[in-house]
Amino acid sequence: MIHSYFSNKDMWFNPQLKLKKKPFLIIAPHPDDDVIGCGGLMAENNSVVCYLTNGYRGFGKEKYKGKLPEIRKKESVSALRLLNAEAAFFFGLGNIITMENRKRAIDRLVAVMKHFKPKKIYVTSPFERHPTHKVATAITIRAVRIAKLKPELWGYEVWDMIREKKVDIDITDVKDKKLAAIKCHKTQSMVLEIAIAKHLLKKKDKYTERYFNMQDAI
Repeated sequence: MIHSYFSNKDMWFNPQLKLKKKPFLIIAPHPDDDVIGCGGLMAENNSVVCYLTNGYRGFGKEKYKGKLPEIRKKESVSALRLLNAEAAFFFGLGNIITMENRKRAIDRLVAVMKHFKPKKIYVTSPFERHPTHKVATAITIRAVRIAKLKPELWGYEVWDMIREKKVDIDITDVKDKKLAAIKCHKTQSMVLEIAIAKHLLKKKDKYTERYFNMQDAI
């Protein structure tokens, strides 16, 4: 079923790993959101990533013209290799704002969810104000319901702070891996300096990532 939604060039599998069922599924509205919000968690767990959009509107769109989506895909794969992720699926959508593209994204998410049966799913938290992040959260909830799965559902931080039902996990042992993964996204280096300053702050002698329990949403 999954191959009916993705061509070979839209899928990446780690040749060093044997795919396992029930990995952590990370849903990224844009290339780089996954490592900003979940890089530490990904470094310590089997993970599969879905990139909903191709990032063509990011920094460098004038410099790289129409080549930015392909460059950002390569940057994502470099980060995934560094974090030893299992697999990734590139939806290749220019946006998920239109109803047509939302439906495409939901259909593909359902296919991935049914194939891997993830035990935990991570998506941008409802506190995010970026329009694409907000849509990503909504369509993920919709896809989980359609797939009729019962995973744990968690929201992660990218640009906006989680203010309630927050759970901090210690990533001190892998914070250097997370930093290196973020830096793989070289085309976005200007904005990612802000992300690094925000997400790699030491708190009470440790580095953490913050998550939001979204179980009530499904």
